[in-house]
Amino acid sequence: LLKNPLFARCFVDLAFFLHACVRDLCLDQSATRRDEVKCSIVAALARSCAAKGIFVDWTSNETLAKSCRTIAYGECGATSGATYSE
Repeated sequence: LLKNPLFARCFVDLAFFLHACVRDLCLDQSATRRDEVKCSIVAALARSCAAKGIFVDWTSNETLAKSCRTIAYGECGATSGATYSE
């Protein structure tokens, strides 16, 4: 997920994010926790890109967004009309 081409223009060292992801995934292997870890690490990478002025709409990418479906990341309720944006 972290090596998705959407993040290529960020020029961020992925080693930190990969290490954090592996460490957190090894701590808890439950399905819900796995989704939380994957989603939070992808969101952290997107925030790192945004800090450099590069905004990646990763939630529009099916593969990346799928990692957050079970925890409803970025959703504020169907009736709110709100959307996630970095």
